[in-house]
This record gives sequence, C-alpha cells and structure tokens, in this order.
Amino acid sequence: MKQLNSTGIILEALENGTWHARIDFSTWEHGVRTCMSGSVGTHYQCALSEAIDLALDASRAMEIRFDVGPHLYVKGDGEDRKVFLPANWRELVAAECGRLGWPNCYA
Repeated sequence: MKQLNSTGIILEALENGTWHARIDFSTWEHGVRTCMSGSVGTHYQCALSEAIDLALDASRAMEIRFDVGPHLYVKGDGEDRKVFLPANWRELVAAECGRLGWPNCYA
C-alpha cells in the first residue's frame, strides 16, 4: 500500500460545546493517476480531546504519517464569521497542541 500522509487535524466547533475532528490524507503524488486521497474523522459530537484522540486512533490504524507539522487547524480560523467558534478557541487549541507536543499555528 502507498504511504498516506497528512499535515494535521481539522477541527470544527459546534454551538453545543462539542467538536468534530477530521484528518485529510493523500499519497502526495500530484498529477499521478494512481494518487489516493481521502479523510477520516469523528462522526458524532465529542469533547475536543476525545475527538482529536479518536481521529488519531483512526490515523494510526490506517498508518497515516504526519510529515509536515503536524498542526491542529480550526475550520474558519476565526476569519469566517459564519463559522461558529467559542470565544476561547485559541486557548483550547493551544492546550491541545501542548498535550500532543505539536506546534501551534495560531500562536
């Protein structure tokens, strides 16, 4: 099987205080007919840490490698006013980055 790669986890906050986590992956063979890509993530609403851990568990089972970063990315990044984010989303992401030992792209 070809190596699956990702740059991190995409987080989506929900207004009820729960989160979804998704990992997009690819074989990074751009322009190659046999390039594979997809995503894996949580389906049900979870606490932030749980959503991240469930997505990471799935990525380990699929042998997805995090080459670049890895980072926690937040849907909307606070720039899209149509996307809900809790007021303390940056602090929540910083705490998770610390827990995972990952760099924080929002610092």
